[in-house]
Amino acid sequence: MAARAAVEDAGGLLKTLKGKIWREGDGAGANALRFSAAAVGGLSVLFIAAVFVNILYYITYGRPGTVAQSTSGQASSSGPAKPASGEVYAVIKGLAEAAKYDSALDAVRSMKKDGVYNAEQIGLVELIYSKKVRGLISKGGFDESLSAITAWQSENSSSTLACVLKGQIELKNFNRPAEAKAAFAIAATLESDCVEAVLGLGDCSFYEGDFAAALANYNKALEFGGRSSESRYYAFFGAANSKAAMGDYGAAIASYRESLALNPEHYISYIGLARALRQVKKYDDSLAAAEKALSFDPQLPRANFEYAETLRESDRRHEALKYYKTALDAEPDNLYYMLPYIDVLFGLQIYQGLDGIIRTAIKGASQQQAKALYEKLGMVEYNLHYSDNARKTFEKLNSLYGENDVACYYLALLYEEGEEFDRAIEYYQKALSVNNKHLP
Repeated sequence: MAARAAVEDAGGLLKTLKGKIWREGDGAGANALRFSAAAVGGLSVLFIAAVFVNILYYITYGRPGTVAQSTSGQASSSGPAKPASGEVYAVIKGLAEAAKYDSALDAVRSMKKDGVYNAEQIGLVELIYSKKVRGLISKGGFDESLSAITAWQSENSSSTLACVLKGQIELKNFNRPAEAKAAFAIAATLESDCVEAVLGLGDCSFYEGDFAAALANYNKALEFGGRSSESRYYAFFGAANSKAAMGDYGAAIASYRESLALNPEHYISYIGLARALRQVKKYDDSLAAAEKALSFDPQLPRANFEYAETLRESDRRHEALKYYKTALDAEPDNLYYMLPYIDVLFGLQIYQGLDGIIRTAIKGASQQQAKALYEKLGMVEYNLHYSDNARKTFEKLNSLYGENDVACYYLALLYEEGEEFDRAIEYYQKALSVNNKHLP
């Protein structure tokens, strides 16, 4: 009777499912599509359930069908055998691959003997946490990744990789070179030939402006034999940047080329090479290097800027404008790009719209930069015949930085144009008192 009732219930369920999947009012195509989707969904559920059950069985009993062996080699009747440790480790690695990090860690912790990990278990801890931290980094979870590293170090205080990853996050994502340097220093102490730690120390010194210390660390990284080409090209790249920062452009050029010989796809090295070549006035070679960087992405802001700067210095200023504009369109608040662009527009007397660019630049400029920008702004407004704006700009320049010969001269011009001759004479005299060689 129970069996009959179960069959009837199952039959009712099947009829219900059939009614949902195969609907009489719909066409054969729609019904076939729903049937296929239901079949795929059902098989997927069965597959996931089978995998889950097998993992649980594997952890608890070992391979299905195995039995424990007695010391005499006969099968024991006490039940299924416990899995070999290698088999359990394989399951734990599978959990880590599936991003089931907490489950994997719980499984490893349960295998401790007298509260201590063996070497293989430490390796699993390293694997699980490294995957977890890198997964968080890839999703932008930098605070969470630092928390995970803290937990990692509580499980294995001798983890070099944990220190390296902490240093990289602190430096690249939080711009905290002091904290990063401490982490890289611990990694270098734990493993004296850890190239990632030495490169990290070089990066920290470079960020802090200690280019000699940075170069020493990059050179040390190059001394480690048998390293990957990736670490070597990065060490050459760091050394090139340090040499360029110290003004040794010839040596920087050689190091950039060493870096590119190991990794021709490292477009940032082409940008550095272009700048170093420009500094030694090898303009054709500089343009060629910048063009190579632009071949990876024509919108690269720094590559466009270097190309523009080389054109400007080789007296091709009109051609440079396009590349300055592309760089600024990508990074509109970058003062490093903006100031040379303003100089070129001003030098070419292209005033229309320049007043707005200068006002934007003033907001982020230093005091000395702002003073020069106010001078240019007033002159641009004067040449655009925005007389009231020009007067206000020059008066502001005098009030902020003290009387300025350029400001006083243009105020005199404005008063003369307005036929206020006494005021004009007063400001011409002020200009001369500031600079008695002011010929205009």
